[in-house]
Amino acid sequence: MYIIIFFLKVYNLVKHVSYGRVTTYSAIVRYLGSSGAARTVGWSLNASHQTQWDIPEHRVVNY
Repeated sequence: MYIIIFFLKVYNLVKHVSYGRVTTYSAIVRYLGSSGAARTVGWSLNASHQTQWDIPEHRVVNY
């Protein structure tokens, strides 16, 4: 259950990344207060392909 809530928090945050901007996995986890969960951000963005929501996952880089 926690992982689903975390995925939804990531999706909501990534939707607010402006056109022409990028962010990193580590910046997302720092904002969410879940240090050490950068890999989980990657998993959530990979899983976003199977949802009906339009998530701009191409704006998040693993840096």
